[in-house]
Amino acid sequence: MQGVGTPRFYTNDFTFGAACGITILDKLIDGNQVNSDNYTLSMSSNPGIGAEYYRTPNYDRPNYFAVLGHQFPAKYAGIRLNFTKADGQWDGWPEVEPLVNFDAQTLSLDEEGFVFPEYSGFSIAKIIGASSDDLYHGVKFQAGTDGQADGISRIGTIFYGRFYDMTASPNLSLTLGMEFGKTKETTTYNGSSISNTMWTKPPGTGRTPPWTLIGPSSQNLGESIVGRRTWDLSFSFLNDSDVFGPNQMLSTYSETDTGYGDDIGALGFSTVPFTNGTFDDNYDGWEPIPGSSSELTHATDKLQISMPAGFGGVHQTEEDAIIGKTYQVSADIWQGTTANTDIVMTFGGKNEILVISDTQQKFTMEITPETLTAGFNIHSTSGDGGTIFLDNVEVKINNYDNFNDNILSDDNFFSFWHKTLGGNLPFIFQPDNTNFDPDQFALAKIANNSMKVTQTAFNVYDISLKIEEAW
Repeated sequence: MQGVGTPRFYTNDFTFGAACGITILDKLIDGNQVNSDNYTLSMSSNPGIGAEYYRTPNYDRPNYFAVLGHQFPAKYAGIRLNFTKADGQWDGWPEVEPLVNFDAQTLSLDEEGFVFPEYSGFSIAKIIGASSDDLYHGVKFQAGTDGQADGISRIGTIFYGRFYDMTASPNLSLTLGMEFGKTKETTTYNGSSISNTMWTKPPGTGRTPPWTLIGPSSQNLGESIVGRRTWDLSFSFLNDSDVFGPNQMLSTYSETDTGYGDDIGALGFSTVPFTNGTFDDNYDGWEPIPGSSSELTHATDKLQISMPAGFGGVHQTEEDAIIGKTYQVSADIWQGTTANTDIVMTFGGKNEILVISDTQQKFTMEITPETLTAGFNIHSTSGDGGTIFLDNVEVKINNYDNFNDNILSDDNFFSFWHKTLGGNLPFIFQPDNTNFDPDQFALAKIANNSMKVTQTAFNVYDISLKIEEAW
């Protein structure tokens, strides 16, 4: 069913890289699924390689890849996304999540990491295991080890990059269209009508119509859905961070407080690594505070601290504070049995006295260390002793110099706009990001400079645009 929910836009790093003069395109990565070619996958002659690797520079970590216009023999041709690290060696493959026609099927141990699509047409997968160590990715094709894929496979193109989900559904006043244009009709002198049609439908990919999945037993399909799909959409009351983002540079440097908060990074707090702050399985990295007889026990996703009378507590020694930086330190602390109610939380040589109760409560302090003092402490200085619990210890640092993202890595509409050169480079459009039926996808562009952004209030914007199917 054709409907519009929350739209998703899949940008293509290959065509964007070519437009920037970085990537050299060939048939497999030119973004044109009609410009397909035949590839011989033969396990008997070359069991390890079905097609060459294709790599892309590290614009930023991708979150999807797709193979369009493919025709594989009887689901015995496999697809795998590989990666290489700094040593230049192909080291493995990231974890992926199937979106369309990419359900995992492993036919033998020799095909670990390969997925063998059940249908010809197209396949899309979400990348959920990409690492910052993955310098390059490459898509590899391989025949099944039982030899049933021997012969010719046809592949259209590979899309690879990031998808962006709109933060809201479009306004109700939207228009879905089907154009049958480019037909000129002339009336002759004797009253007859003559028409000349320039196009009626998108071109097919071999025997498979575009955005169609067919099984191995299907016959050659000559028919196809005709017309060109269009979507006139408008979105209201979008935040400026969702439209333009705080950083439209390739770098992450900043001099000015953006006011966006933790998740943006510029003059906002961002989480720094902290050893075992949630105590999921153990309390590794923590020890009784030096000079005390406190006892530590792992108690179901939290740390139990048995406090002696007087001085006692827990100490984490692996995290050093940086002099002059501002930190935000937080932890959940509460009583077990009778315990001291006045507890001191220390980080970077700075202290704050906390008054705890038998109810789990989060305490937060903001400090700027003046001396290099290692560790994080929770301790008492007097009292009768007892037990307290500790959980969800988190340390954040204020990034005075850096945004968390740049224009290529941030998730906002302008990043999508940038990577498609104003909507002129083809992208995959999915009008409802919860509906993965094949007819929900289209290769599309933004029509006739139709994109408009209007400010309706302080840091609030409306967007309108027309998306049309492209080929």
